[in-house]
Amino acid sequence: MHGAESVVLSGGYEDDVDNGEEVTYTGCGGFVKRVQVMNQTQENPSNAALCTSISTKVPVRVVRGFSLKSAYAPVEGYRYDGLYIVTSMWKERRRKLVVLRFHLERLEGQPPIPVREKISRKRNLPKTRENVRQQRVPQPKNKLKRKNPTSLRSATFPSDFAVPYPIISPSFVAPVSMDVFREPIWL
Repeated sequence: MHGAESVVLSGGYEDDVDNGEEVTYTGCGGFVKRVQVMNQTQENPSNAALCTSISTKVPVRVVRGFSLKSAYAPVEGYRYDGLYIVTSMWKERRRKLVVLRFHLERLEGQPPIPVREKISRKRNLPKTRENVRQQRVPQPKNKLKRKNPTSLRSATFPSDFAVPYPIISPSFVAPVSMDVFREPIWL
């Protein structure tokens, strides 16, 4: 066994801590209808996989869900937020029951985690149709220079043209490329 493949942060446990670069994650088991009814153990397959990840140092993929109460949670759906190393595990008592806690640290060299902005959608919407027409649409700073305006094939790009998506650094790709035991998943 090589350890856990992924962890989903979705707000299932109230005392999980998400600081973006570091996460304190509560283990699995003993949880029925949002109430802890039994002790969590290292024999639970999910907890055992996370414990194995501590010793193997194999990165774990972290996915954040919209229901997570964190500034790093997506507004909707679920989002992959990178690779983390499980650094430690400890036991805590919660309402006389044992829970397992795991500390995860984000690997360096990854794109930054998006931060949820608190925006009221109603406040930003125009109130009338006329206001929609009056709003100015911002123009891009770097315009395409075209020989023939009707043909996109003749477009030339300025030398300082920015790539519209982030470039993934080699230090981020390296742990995934070394992930040979899960190679069939990536194909």
